[in-house]
Amino acid sequence: MDSRAEILKVFDILKKYSDCDHHLNAAQIAEYILDENVNVERRAIYKDISALIECGYDVNKSSNLRSGYYYGEREFQLPEIRLLIDAIEGAPFITRKKTEQLKSKLLSFLSIYQSENLNDNIYRGERHKFTNEEIYYNIDTINEAIKANKKITFTYYHKLVKNGKLSVNDGRKFTVSPYGLFWLEDRYYLAANYDKYDNIANYRIDRMKKVVITEQNRREVAEVYNSSVFDISEYVGKSVQAFSGEASKIKLKIDSDMLDIVTDKFGDEIELVKKGKTSLDVMINVNISEGLVNWLLPYSKKISVIYPDSLKRSINEKIKDLYDHIK
Repeated sequence: MDSRAEILKVFDILKKYSDCDHHLNAAQIAEYILDENVNVERRAIYKDISALIECGYDVNKSSNLRSGYYYGEREFQLPEIRLLIDAIEGAPFITRKKTEQLKSKLLSFLSIYQSENLNDNIYRGERHKFTNEEIYYNIDTINEAIKANKKITFTYYHKLVKNGKLSVNDGRKFTVSPYGLFWLEDRYYLAANYDKYDNIANYRIDRMKKVVITEQNRREVAEVYNSSVFDISEYVGKSVQAFSGEASKIKLKIDSDMLDIVTDKFGDEIELVKKGKTSLDVMINVNISEGLVNWLLPYSKKISVIYPDSLKRSINEKIKDLYDHIK
């Protein structure tokens, strides 16, 4: 075996089969290499380990020299891997197949012992997962289009019941100017402009198929947005339930015990206008949309709209529609 390949093989074995609780001596490392029909002397393994240490790899000698060596600091630590896997498991737009692939890749950063222990302690609930395997390629294509300032085309699908079974329709083809991608409330969206309108709308990535970059330049942001630069963080911060709408400043009276819920939704940048004994008046920059109305409705006993009047009317109309529907 080439000496460089030998060093890499020793490193791979330490990375996979050792950690701070599991150590390997030279004989055990040689045995793992021998399993691949390659014979390496123990003296060579000591040299390889010294070379890895000199190159800055966190290969450590155990306090008990007979126990050998172990690989310590890794690219990702155990709590970080756990955090990432929990996020992947919880994201419905990541299909079950891709979830398992990503988990396998993340677990490979750990020793087999850490991996087995973590895998045994991961909750595997029956979380709904989408089935569109094109999502990952679509995200990459859309990013390329945004970078190149080009429009994209795609077919957009909706669910329907066909022959008594849940299915999707034939889809509708769109050509849009893409400006940004964002993840909001367990969904992945594209913020884009459809030429027919002078605004920005949100399209769910899991409903998109056959995404293609066109040769057409996308529309300038200033034509469809209230700025010449599209700031995705600002845009998402003002969106509620991924509904686009007109950016505005609203004033709310909220019960004091609602402050955590309001800041969880709109961030800590809300402006405190007035503090009473049991309530607060706050100003919030947000897009006024159906999503905002839907979010406010369940809290109507604890949150009231001071202005604008248009938002008050929208809430009252929604309440009337709901009453007419259920009476």
